[in-house]
Amino acid sequence: MSTLKHVISSTSILAISNGIARVASFVSVVIMTTHLSLYQYGVLTLALTLSGPILTLCNLGLDELIMADVSRYIGEKKYDHAKKLMSTYFSMQWLLLPVLGAAVYVLRPYLQERYGELLYTHVYVMLYYVALQLARTGINTFLNIHSRFLAIAKAQVFEPIIRCLCLVGLLWANHITVEYVLWTYIVGSMVSIVVVFPDLFELLKKYKGYTSIKKNMLYGVVRAHGKWQGMLQIISSAINSLRYHFINVIISTEAVALFSVAQSMYSVLTSLLPVKTVIAPLIARKLADKEHMRSFITKASKYTFLTYVLAMSAALVSAPFIVTFFFPKYIAAIILFELMVLRLPLNMFSVIQAPLMTAFKEQKYMSGLGILNLLLVITVTPVFLYMFGIVGTIIESLFTVGIVIYLRERLLHKKYHISTFSPRSFFSFDNADLQVLQEVWIWIKKMGGKVGFLGKKAI
Repeated sequence: MSTLKHVISSTSILAISNGIARVASFVSVVIMTTHLSLYQYGVLTLALTLSGPILTLCNLGLDELIMADVSRYIGEKKYDHAKKLMSTYFSMQWLLLPVLGAAVYVLRPYLQERYGELLYTHVYVMLYYVALQLARTGINTFLNIHSRFLAIAKAQVFEPIIRCLCLVGLLWANHITVEYVLWTYIVGSMVSIVVVFPDLFELLKKYKGYTSIKKNMLYGVVRAHGKWQGMLQIISSAINSLRYHFINVIISTEAVALFSVAQSMYSVLTSLLPVKTVIAPLIARKLADKEHMRSFITKASKYTFLTYVLAMSAALVSAPFIVTFFFPKYIAAIILFELMVLRLPLNMFSVIQAPLMTAFKEQKYMSGLGILNLLLVITVTPVFLYMFGIVGTIIESLFTVGIVIYLRERLLHKKYHISTFSPRSFFSFDNADLQVLQEVWIWIKKMGGKVGFLGKKAI
């Protein structure tokens, strides 16, 4: 399969699975926001955001780097290197988990003081959820390396559907509480792991036939450039968590709930085009052919940008109706969401820039940007929250993202002579554009045929 067909088919599979998953997640959010108070939903959000930094510390923030390096080894047919790097990496994760779990247990009095008894009593459930998410993240990384996007799509679909079904059951039994809702996340994670077992075992059988070198691959990666990538991911995870906790401290837990609903709606939009998941391994494998890569990046950024602009326009029009109908208690989230979607076209830069920076091993520079981002969040967010209220968080996000995008683009252009955005490409149409549109049209006709076939069967 050509690179173009691979990108379109893989992106389509993930986009469809994301669409189905987001519908189930949307129903789940409606159930939770309707039957939990603003305070309870805020506490649930804070509990889930605490799991993010723990997961990042378990994998030392090296997921994207390991995926890029292992993909490169497979492209070079160095299967022994790939096997050693993956096995060492996954073993390290499970050694770190109990250590971090013990640290969270020690910090329970702080959780009780800051968030009250509600979060304090659910810390064990949260740790169980973190362990399952660690397993799921590792498996997804392994499947992603080998382009098993259909298996990833199955996991993406099953997790929210099972969670939604569990919530419907709790609704029927009239037992919607923070603890029971956390358990629905756990059950969903377990099922998403089980459904990919066939693909996982098939790949593991192949690796049994490969020898594993004695050299400590992980240590070499960390010492060379991994420490910077790890620092970057840990900082990024801390930033995402910090915004919620600043809102909680400066405004209220109820404001966290409002921000979370707006953020959930924004996440739906960003997941509809999972280009980064497909592009990251391809950039790592085609790094040697820079001319082909430049052409590929130009087209990818062009159509990604146009798609994001269309998605933003649709979101701005539909948001008031969706929030008013499904989230009547969260009317204040409309303006938050509308401000968030202004950032959507900027995602085009991140989709292309981040894999490129990883492939070129610019983790040290990215870590420096991460530290700058963290400093901006720590210094600017509280000020903006006091000045503009909860809207200040979104203004700060647009401000910091703009600075980071500019600095990354500047480095790529000066050092590697690569631009992730070419205004001229929007005013040109060549054979590559025609091929893209033909592939998309073929895919639309195929999907239309499948839908029509299913409709006839149903009749």
